[in-house]
Amino acid sequence: MMKKTKKKTKKKKKRKRKRKRKRKKKRKKRKKRKKKRKKRKKKRKKRKKKKKKRKKEEEEEEEEEEEEEEEEEEEEEIKDSSLISGKLPSLCGLFYSMLCSGPKLDSHQFKDILVETTAAVGMDLEADNIMGDYAITFILSKDIHHINT
Repeated sequence: MMKKTKKKTKKKKKRKRKRKRKRKKKRKKRKKRKKKRKKRKKKRKKRKKKKKKRKKEEEEEEEEEEEEEEEEEEEEEIKDSSLISGKLPSLCGLFYSMLCSGPKLDSHQFKDILVETTAAVGMDLEADNIMGDYAITFILSKDIHHINT
């Protein structure tokens, strides 16, 4: 009888050790998996952060480019307006003198004279519609009643 119990206890202990080892291994594996998950999560977060940063930088660059374009457009407009304001008085003077010297005009003749005067100053009437409008308003402000437009 003694021997049987010893054998049983021995087997029990062996089983116990085996279970203990298994649990230990499982715990180790769980820990490893957890560590890997954490690592993946960290990498994902890092990638996301980089992507967000890159996107933000691109947006800032686009905004800067747009601002630069707007500034350039404004500068061009200012240039154009100064150019127009420089040439318009002479254009209107020319136009006015041509109209005063001539007889009564119809709309086609009026446009022809307008084109001629703008060409004389070195401007294209079709390209600068503002020019024609400005000249016409200038002339109408001078109270020339013999023009039929």
